[in-house]
Amino acid sequence: MNKTNCFRRFFTLIGADFYKLFRSKSFYIVFGIFAADILASIFFMAISNSILQSLSQNELHTYANSLYADALSYGDLGIFTVIFLSVFLCGEFKNNTIRYKVSMGYSRTCVYFASLAMSYIITLMGVALCCILISAVGIPVLGWQHSDYHMQNALYSFFALLPLVASVHMLAYTCRSVGITLGSALPIVIIFPGIFSILNLLIGYSKGIEWVTRILFLALESYVPTALMEGVFPYLALNVSLCYILWTALFIGVGYLLFTKQDIK
Repeated sequence: MNKTNCFRRFFTLIGADFYKLFRSKSFYIVFGIFAADILASIFFMAISNSILQSLSQNELHTYANSLYADALSYGDLGIFTVIFLSVFLCGEFKNNTIRYKVSMGYSRTCVYFASLAMSYIITLMGVALCCILISAVGIPVLGWQHSDYHMQNALYSFFALLPLVASVHMLAYTCRSVGITLGSALPIVIIFPGIFSILNLLIGYSKGIEWVTRILFLALESYVPTALMEGVFPYLALNVSLCYILWTALFIGVGYLLFTKQDIK
């Protein structure tokens, strides 16, 4: 009975978050800008059609995958996910929503994990929006054929975002500040991946760099797409998957412990 009641409360909170989500102007603004950004990328390539027409079919596939890679995971989707989740989650503290939920008898465990689940649902919506726009608009406009890697890249992108979303959720529920959350999370998707790319170019793929890349989840993002292209995905899948899972569990655990110790009454 207690478990049934717990699940009922959990899904009640999810339903309340959906209600708040679809009534939030920031949801339509951020995801509208994200959609416009994807469409702009598609039509920018369409303007360069004369160049695209001179490419071989294999190169067209490379361009198609490149657009998916730029939009998904730690590309545009990562940026927009960090921005929206920072505003959405910190807004719960600004509007005293968290205090209201606790005062209504919801446990902090239920509140925290319902909010985390909602964060992943929002991220999945972003992945779906990206795939729909590129598949429905990009491929017809640019005359691309479907590449075998598209769905794999989409599924991988959501998996790669697991630790990122968990880290944003941890920061938002710990700092309660949009500015601090954005300032801490945006470098993960904007600055740090570029730093590791430069290091790889300058130093080469040494064992030291490889282990640093494996340890830091933000740098693992570059592993699987390359592995997919080279057909060596099974070799890296277990290693990368374990790293993502461990980082995600760490951020969730730390965030939960810090949240339970906060005074929110």
